[in-house]
Amino acid sequence: MNGMLAHPDNSVESRRQELQADIDLRKSAAERNRLGQFATPISLAVDIARYVDSVIGRTADSIRFAAPSVGSGSFFSAALTVFGPQRISTAIGVELDSAFADVADNLWSDAGLNVVRGDFTRVIAGGSGLPAPNVVLANPPYVRHHHMDREDKERLQRLAFKMTGVDVNGLAGLYVYFLLLATAWMEDDGIAAWLIPSEFMDVNYGAALKRFLSDRVTLIRAHRFDPDDVQFGDALVSSVVLVFRKTPPAAAHAVEFTFGGTLGEPHARDLIPLERLRESP
Repeated sequence: MNGMLAHPDNSVESRRQELQADIDLRKSAAERNRLGQFATPISLAVDIARYVDSVIGRTADSIRFAAPSVGSGSFFSAALTVFGPQRISTAIGVELDSAFADVADNLWSDAGLNVVRGDFTRVIAGGSGLPAPNVVLANPPYVRHHHMDREDKERLQRLAFKMTGVDVNGLAGLYVYFLLLATAWMEDDGIAAWLIPSEFMDVNYGAALKRFLSDRVTLIRAHRFDPDDVQFGDALVSSVVLVFRKTPPAAAHAVEFTFGGTLGEPHARDLIPLERLRESP
């Protein structure tokens, strides 16, 4: 891979932010809400990549990166900045929106990003042949269930059950399917970081995802942002960053929960034993 980034505020990243803003302006707030398109601010993408790097350590000298909804490429920009281009052996970004796919391809293909155009859930279902990643950085579409038609929702429920054995509640948003399917795709022992709505932590329809996170993978950290400090000015949701390893948890495992502030400097933190987490609704 030919690297071209050293810092996120270089000309390529600056150009990405300009193009991102231009595309966003072409769509109404209502349309973006329906499509669930809320770009990851570069500062947050870099914070997430830095935390993932601290979890990986220097032992992983070959990073196979993936972003299931790559958008204009903020997570790839952050990955280049934090991991360095020499450590990234493959990079895949899937994107449904043709405008964003064009931007990501034009900006990052020379740096090694393979932009796959299409619906990630259909790409994966089709046996894509894409190499399995060992690092997933993801901000999936925040599409609520009532914006998904019944046929597509049933397709996703069948697919999630086939690939993961998880029976997803029909009230779950599209991001739940993205997380489950991408985890099925990634390498065993790989690390994933997901920026998703925190709503699943408080509602009955989030039970399947909570069981998945406590039983099927090793949840390392959950950082919940203060609801008064939404990460996206027009998303109208509070967010959580989940970082986990694709391997079953040890019996004595404890999860780090942090709240407020930033990922690097949270306002509060606590270690929750997995047994207690499983018992708590």
